[in-house]
Amino acid sequence: MAGSGPINVTGNMVVGTGKERDPRTLEMTDVTYMQTKTSSCTLGVLNSTGPSPVLGSFEQIVNKSFDIASGIKDKAEAKNPPPGLRINGSYVSQSGFDVEFYPDSAVVSCRDATVARDYSVSPIGNKVLVNIQNGATPIQLEYKPDGKLVGSGSVEVDGRMFVGMKDRVENGVVVHDPVFNGLVIRDPVFRPMTDTCTLGVLAPGSPGTSGSPTTTQPALAPNNPPAATTQRAAGGNAVLTVTSLRMQAGARLLLLRDSFENALRKGGVQPPPGTSAMKVWLNACASQQALCQQAMAMTAPLVVSRTVIDANGKAEFPAVPAGTYYVFASTRYNNQPFFWDLRVDLRPGANAVTLDQRNSAPIN
Repeated sequence: MAGSGPINVTGNMVVGTGKERDPRTLEMTDVTYMQTKTSSCTLGVLNSTGPSPVLGSFEQIVNKSFDIASGIKDKAEAKNPPPGLRINGSYVSQSGFDVEFYPDSAVVSCRDATVARDYSVSPIGNKVLVNIQNGATPIQLEYKPDGKLVGSGSVEVDGRMFVGMKDRVENGVVVHDPVFNGLVIRDPVFRPMTDTCTLGVLAPGSPGTSGSPTTTQPALAPNNPPAATTQRAAGGNAVLTVTSLRMQAGARLLLLRDSFENALRKGGVQPPPGTSAMKVWLNACASQQALCQQAMAMTAPLVVSRTVIDANGKAEFPAVPAGTYYVFASTRYNNQPFFWDLRVDLRPGANAVTLDQRNSAPIN
């Protein structure tokens, strides 16, 4: 990459550390103090130094759990993508062929057949080509100036679909987790699925909608998070806008029919007295226990819709029927995890909520 001339960059720098009392737990926690600073640099040639990590291990586990709950059945393990351009967000076609891009992979769907594939973006002449690995028949799409992807011909997607959960059985015995109150360990069940779809014009939209979405357009950018998408559901008359200055762009949000805490308890998580089911789940994720992803699979039937925070700290959920829902989200701020399991009573029309420390879910 190359540029020329001077540039001023205004950002934050660390000026110290200290301790402050957490308003939720009243305990003293470590905090980092930041200060705004502007520096000047001269542009020139920038050489790649190699791939950059996508997320820390804990965030990888949590985000993969979000994928299970929100219907991404076969997303690859997070890995460090190569340097260069990436596509972010979701694209749909009229034929049922969808692609949902992440920094590390592209989730390709032909109706119910879903699989995660590696991909690359290559500027060739005056074109930008997106090449998705797909066995012996790679998929090539052209990124157009209007933000759409265009391909030709047909593609066979040899993937699988998520069909439910089953108890883990080893040597004829159902396996229980000794760490979490003897809870039965359950594993996701997938069914092989192969389908063929016709390529064509793929427009930014919500995965699985296939047809004329109303959307905030995803961006072609060097490893930026996916843009938020909006799709009006059948009978939907209430739209929820979420604002959070604490959450990073690309952070995922789910809209649930019931609270995550209730879903965990109904799913069999029995926390010790004085401890929330959320805390048990977080411990499972931090120690990479099976319960982490199992819990999100329990939550899958409750998911109404999902979205992501954009670069301005905002997100908009697809329109849903007016009623009571719960916003489930997570972030890390001052090196501390924060979660929201917030009840929202949606009226017809526009609704708005701000996620901050005051309405975050207590982790006890």
